[in-house]
Amino acid sequence: MRVLAEFALWWLALTAGYLLLVSSPTGLEVPIGLLIGAVAAGAGVLARRAFRPPVTLPRLVRRVVLLPLDVGGDVLSMTRLMVTGRAFRARGDIDEVMLRDDDATRVWAVLLSSAAPGGLAVDVETRDGDLVLRRHRLTSHQRVSSGWDTA
Repeated sequence: MRVLAEFALWWLALTAGYLLLVSSPTGLEVPIGLLIGAVAAGAGVLARRAFRPPVTLPRLVRRVVLLPLDVGGDVLSMTRLMVTGRAFRARGDIDEVMLRDDDATRVWAVLLSSAAPGGLAVDVETRDGDLVLRRHRLTSHQRVSSGWDTA
C-alpha cells in the first residue's frame, strides 16, 4: 500500500508539473502527460527504493534548524566586537566536545561547528577510544551544538 501511495504522489506531482509546462494542454497532450507522469513516477519509486535503507542523519544534525539563529547572533556579536575594537584583543575559548565515533558524525560536527562566524573546528582526534572535537569559539552562540556530548 505504501508503494502505491508513493507512486500516486509521484504521478500526481510529475503529471501536474508536465501539464503546467504545456501552454494550453489540449487533445493528445493530456494523455501523453499522464503517461510521462506514470513512467517518471515509476522511475522515481524504483530509484528511491534502490537506496534502502534510507540515509539517516546523525542525531546532532537535527538541531541544524537552529543554525540561522547562531549565525545571526554571531554576526551581531562579531560586528559589535569589530566596531568596539575588542575583536583584535579577544582570544576566544577552546573547548572540547566528545562525540560518537563514526564518519558521518565527524563530518557534520566539523561542518556545523564552523558554519557560524564566531566558531571554528580546530581539530578532531581519537583519544582513549573516544572522538574529541576541539573548537575555537569567539562568541557564545552555541544552540546547534548544545547537547552534542550526549550524541
